[in-house]
Amino acid sequence: TNPPQVMDSFCADAFWEGNFSQSESIPHFTTCFQHTLLSYLPTGFLVVFFPILLVQARRISRRFDPLPVTAIFVTRLILNIYLFLNATAVLVINIFFIDGTLTVDFIYPCVWMLFFLLHLFIDWNRSRCGQISAGIQHLSFVLLAICGLPEFGYHIENNTFEASLPKFALYMGFWPIVVLQTALYCWADKRSPKAHKSAELDSSFLNRLTIWWFTSVQITGSKKDLEMEDLFDLNNGSTCDHLGALFEKYWIPGMR
Repeated sequence: TNPPQVMDSFCADAFWEGNFSQSESIPHFTTCFQHTLLSYLPTGFLVVFFPILLVQARRISRRFDPLPVTAIFVTRLILNIYLFLNATAVLVINIFFIDGTLTVDFIYPCVWMLFFLLHLFIDWNRSRCGQISAGIQHLSFVLLAICGLPEFGYHIENNTFEASLPKFALYMGFWPIVVLQTALYCWADKRSPKAHKSAELDSSFLNRLTIWWFTSVQITGSKKDLEMEDLFDLNNGSTCDHLGALFEKYWIPGMR
C-alpha cells in the first residue's frame, strides 16, 4: 500500500488529484490534502525546532531581565487563546454535530490546538527569560498562514456556509486572525526601561560589528570629560555576580 492510498482511506476524498497541474481553472488542493499535510506542516515545524527555542531562551535568560507586560504582548496572548478556542470549537462540532465524522476530522483540530498551546508557552517563556523575539516562532506562523490560504479560498468559492454555517464562520474568523498574528510577530517585544542600559544588547548585527552603538559615548567624550553618568551600566552577563558564579561552576569541579 502506497502513502496516497493510505491517506485516501484516512479521508473522504483523494489525497492528491493527478490533474492538478493541468487544471484550466484555478488549481485547488483536495480537502484531504488541506486537513493533513497543510495542517500538520506548521505544527511539525514548530515541534521539531521547539527544543532550540528552549535553549535560546535559557541562554538569553542569563543576560537579561524578564520582559515587561506590553500591549503587543497582551494582544498576541489574547489572539493565541482565541485561535486555540476556535480550533477547540471545530473539534467539538466535528465530534458532536456532524454525522460520519472521519478520523482526519478528529486529528487536524487537535494539531491546531497543539500549535497554539506551544505558542502560548513560548510567549510566556520568552517573556520570563527576556527574549524579545524568536525567528522560529514567527516562521511557524508564516507557514500556518500560507498553508491555511487554500482552505480559506475553498470555503469562499464553494459557499460552504450552506452545508455548515458554524464551521464556515469559525474558519472565516480563523485564517484572518492567523495573518494578523503573523504580522504582530514582526515586532520585537520591549525591554524594561533602564537609565544607562547598554545599547549593544538591542543593536543589530551590523551595528555591533562596527561598534556604532558606542558612538554616543565617544561624541560626549569629545565635548567634555566623561563622568559616571555618561557611561553605560554593565550588562547582566558581564557583572561579577554572573561571571563569578560561572567561574566557580567550571573551576571548582575541575580542581577536585
